[in-house]
Amino acid sequence: MTTSGNASLFHGVPDWVYEEEVFASDHTLWWSPDSSKIAFLELDETAVPEFSFPIYNPTDSNDAIIPYTHDVVMKYPKPGYPNPLASVHVFDLTGYLVRGSTSESAAAESTLTLDWNGRHFSNDSIIQDVTWVGNATLVLKEVNRNANDGSVVLFDLDTSNSLRDNGRVVRKLGKDGEQGDDGWIDHVRNFFWFGRNVTVCYRNKLSSLFLAPEH
Repeated sequence: MTTSGNASLFHGVPDWVYEEEVFASDHTLWWSPDSSKIAFLELDETAVPEFSFPIYNPTDSNDAIIPYTHDVVMKYPKPGYPNPLASVHVFDLTGYLVRGSTSESAAAESTLTLDWNGRHFSNDSIIQDVTWVGNATLVLKEVNRNANDGSVVLFDLDTSNSLRDNGRVVRKLGKDGEQGDDGWIDHVRNFFWFGRNVTVCYRNKLSSLFLAPEH
C-alpha cells in the first residue's frame, strides 16, 4: 500500500502521542464495513524533538542489580514543541485488485488523500476520530492543538473522482460552534457503525443524524 515509511514516518500505526493520548490504540487504520477500503493515518514526526530517559532495571527481576542504566531515546513533543503531522488516507482495496497490478503506481492510484475546507494547518491539527458509517461513507473529527476549535467532517467516497477528496463539514465544534465556551472540546469518540437500516447518531442529537448508504 505504501512505500515511504521510515523511522519517523508511519502509516497505519501511531506515534507516541496518538497511541497514548488520542486513540489509546496500537493501530491507526480502519476497515470499511464491507472490507473494500482501509482508512489510515499517515503520521510524520520528523520535526518532533527527541527525549531520552534512563532505564534502571531492564530485566523482569526485581532483585537484579544493574550497575549501569540503559538510555531510551524517543520522539516526544513537549508543550509548545512540534507535534507529529497527521493526514488521513483511504486505500481502495477493491479498485486496486481490479487494476490487477502490484506496482507502486497502482497503489498510488488506489489511494485517496482526504481534505476539507477549513482544515487546520498540519502543525496545528489533531485527528481525534475516524469512523466508517457506511461502506463508502467516512466521518472524522479534527480539532486544533488547543482543542478549542474543531469540525466533524463527512466523506462520501462513492462520489470521489480525484486523489484529494473534499469532505463536507457537518458539525462545527468549539467556541464558534457546539460546546461554545472558553473551555476545550471534549476528547471523546462518539461515532459507531451499526450496520444496515440503523441510524447512526452523534451524541444522540437529532441535528446530527447520519444515514447509512443502504437507506
